[in-house]
Formats: sequence, C-alpha cells, structure tokens
Amino acid sequence: SAACDASGSTGGVEGDRGRRADVRPVASFTNPQESRGRGALGPVPETTALAADATRGILFAAGGDGVTYGWDVTEGKKSPAFALKGHADALHCVASRGSCNQAVTGSEDGTARIFDVKSGKCTQVIDVWRAKGLGVGESGVGVGGGAWVGCVGLDKAENWAALGCGGRCVTMWSFAAGACASRSKTEMAPQTIKLTGEHVTAAGAEPAVYRWKLSGQLVSRQPCTPSSVFSLDMQNRGLTAVGGTGATVDLFSELGTRVCTLTCP
Repeated sequence: SAACDASGSTGGVEGDRGRRADVRPVASFTNPQESRGRGALGPVPETTALAADATRGILFAAGGDGVTYGWDVTEGKKSPAFALKGHADALHCVASRGSCNQAVTGSEDGTARIFDVKSGKCTQVIDVWRAKGLGVGESGVGVGGGAWVGCVGLDKAENWAALGCGGRCVTMWSFAAGACASRSKTEMAPQTIKLTGEHVTAAGAEPAVYRWKLSGQLVSRQPCTPSSVFSLDMQNRGLTAVGGTGATVDLFSELGTRVCTLTCP
C-alpha cells in the first residue's frame, strides 16, 4: 500500500519546540487482491516502486503481481482508476512520462514496457539485455538473458529513458527513434539511475558510481562508501547524493569527484 503525507515529513519527527509532530496520512491506497474463485482472494500485492504524474494527479504503484496500479489522488477512491497489465512477473520500477501520458515499467521478466495510460495498452516491449525493441504483438517473455530490469530513469525533457538491468548493463532508449540507442556494461547490477543534462548516473550492488554520456561512452567510475547503493539524488549546484548500506551519504560534484561523506547519527 502507499500513503500520502500532507506535510512531506514522517511520523516521529520532532517539532520546532521539541514536541513530537502529529503527522498523519491524508490518503491511503491498497493494491487490490486477485479473485481466485469461490470468494477466495489472493494476497495483497506488495508495492515495489512509486511514480507520480503531478499534472493529472495520478500515483503509479508498481506491484509484485506484475501490474501497475494508477491511483487518482485527487478523488481518493478505494479502488485504482486503472491497471496496466502485460508483464509476466513482479515489477521493480516505474516512471511517469507525463508529457505523453505514458508509464515506463521494468520487471523481473527481463523486459521494460511502455504503456499508454489512457487506453491501458502496452505500446512497446523493450528487451533491455539485447538492446532491441520487440514488436507490440510479441510477449517478451523469456528475453533479457534471464536478468531483471531493476531501475528506470527519464531525462527532464522525457526524450530518453535509462534502464538498469540485472544482467549488469544500462540501456538507453530513445523515445523519438523508438529504439535502444546504446548499452553500457557495469560490474554489478544497477539499482538506481538518474539522467541529468547529457549524462547518465547509475549505481548498484557495488561500491561505485558510474557516469556515462547518452551515447554510452563512460565518463567516470568513482568509488563510494556504501558497498551497495540504493538511492541517488541530484542536489543543487550539481551535487549528487549517494546512499545505501551503512549510515553514510556521499556527495559527488558535477565532475564526478567525491566532495565529502556525511555520517548519520
């Protein structure tokens, strides 16, 4: 399930005067259970990733059942506004391409898919590992070299998608060309990825942060403190925050060099 907080903070945060802030969700959404006949219901699918289309007020929830549920946060209904189906296994990531009313998803089945949100149909299946696009009529099941698609990121203009694969690669997808533009190998599986300007930044199950050009040319590979990286966040002044295992956060400059390491108390 997913919950929205009006203040943007979490429970247990101390207020300005030392008092515990009373923060409560303003809405809560639970993925629907599959009907299994004779009134029986399956388990509630776990939520593996979230993305938002702020313009339309839609929250995308990637599910462990391979379905992306779309919740209308303006109405707050108990059932999803739509469900995007097509993957053969659990989802790991989802991104909103709001400019075209699309969603991009990545799955354990080894594929990424592009969905038209209005019709609910999958318009493209991407074989990330082999760096090619499949026809809309092709299932894509069994492709991807047996490796999952673990993370997806879009650039600000939403012209490019970067897809991290469990087969230890990052694939660049051009929406304009409708094809994979490049594929870059990594030492371990990428777990988080960001696109900024002309560069792709990714990190994963190794203590390193990669930066490539959109063409796939490696710019830098810098060591970081976390042995496994779960999150990247682009800060002001070109800084990149890197977090993962351990109680530390590394800050990297726009040039890719480590500026400092912050330690959580």
